[in-house]
Amino acid sequence: MEKLELKKLLKRIKSNDCEVPYGLNPYELSLVMIDNIGDTDSELRDELILSKLSKWIIEGTLSTNEVNRLLMISKKR
Repeated sequence: MEKLELKKLLKRIKSNDCEVPYGLNPYELSLVMIDNIGDTDSELRDELILSKLSKWIIEGTLSTNEVNRLLMISKKR
């Protein structure tokens, strides 16, 4: 997924109270977000990626197993 496409999608999710649109898998989207978590665009990184991931973790949108997999991926980078 291109950076601009990801940013547009995350803005739409943000405006919809962080609800993942029907048909999108939150874990698969999280993998794309992890790929872009180090971006220099602070809006994308901080306001969209980090805030959504943390909310999904806290609220249980992502399972414990999925969170652990994301952490393992992050450790390898």
